[in-house]
Amino acid sequence: MDRLSSSVPDLWSSSPPRPLPFILHYVKRERRLLGFGLLGMVAGISFYMQIPRYLKAAVDAVALRRPPGELLGYLGMILLLTLLQGAGRFFSRVWVVTASRNFERQLRQDLWSHLLFRSTRFYDAMYTGDLMA
Repeated sequence: MDRLSSSVPDLWSSSPPRPLPFILHYVKRERRLLGFGLLGMVAGISFYMQIPRYLKAAVDAVALRRPPGELLGYLGMILLLTLLQGAGRFFSRVWVVTASRNFERQLRQDLWSHLLFRSTRFYDAMYTGDLMA
């Protein structure tokens, strides 16, 4: 075959592909984005888990009648942690969704490349709806 068909992995042979190697082929291409997504998720969760500590310290400060400036410091820290947690979740979702779009695009490209090199006998035997589904 020519240059295009040699670059397409042999994922669609006559037997159905095994799910794990089939998916891992695409995951490997996007491991950087998925890694950043995982880091964003871990960061968001870490910031979220710190908020109750500062809330406890603020409640204790009220109970001990500490100066209002100390309470404002706790409030500021809680707001900062909330913003950082939101940023971590936001970027995690952006990176994971971008990776999933790349998966889908590459999967379609590979399928299209594979279908380009099928014989006319193949298309005579298949219904259009089966190929499109």
